[in-house]
Amino acid sequence: MSSGGPSRPPRRDILGAADGARNHPSSASRTCDEYAKNRVQFGQPIGEFQLIQEKLAKMEVARLNVQNLVFRYIEMSTAGKGLTLAEASAMKLYSARAATEVAMRRCSCTAGTATWPSSMSNNWRETRRCCKIYAGTDEIQITHIAKDLLRR
Repeated sequence: MSSGGPSRPPRRDILGAADGARNHPSSASRTCDEYAKNRVQFGQPIGEFQLIQEKLAKMEVARLNVQNLVFRYIEMSTAGKGLTLAEASAMKLYSARAATEVAMRRCSCTAGTATWPSSMSNNWRETRRCCKIYAGTDEIQITHIAKDLLRR
């Protein structure tokens, strides 16, 4: 099986899954930022606590990384170049895992409170889960990446 070199462009569903995962860190980060500013504990906003700041910072780093992966793909496509299957798989793998990690940080940052309407929260969790399994499970993406690395 080819690693998706220049003669075989990566499947668009892999790239679509990565792009879809891009929205989750953004929306979760906005929710947590607002919550950290408004939630008061021990007489101060929880955003002043170091652990909450770490969670917010890690969500922002994940958001920027996923955004930059998508922008890199757009830039390459505009220039007429494509990603290999291994590169597209790495993009999907990282994006899906980042969206999942951000979802977990959102839950811990907001202490599991209902900061979103229940239906929106459930929809967001379901969409995040789909990002993780859409276009192949993480294990399939890992196999594409590893095979490409071992061929080098």
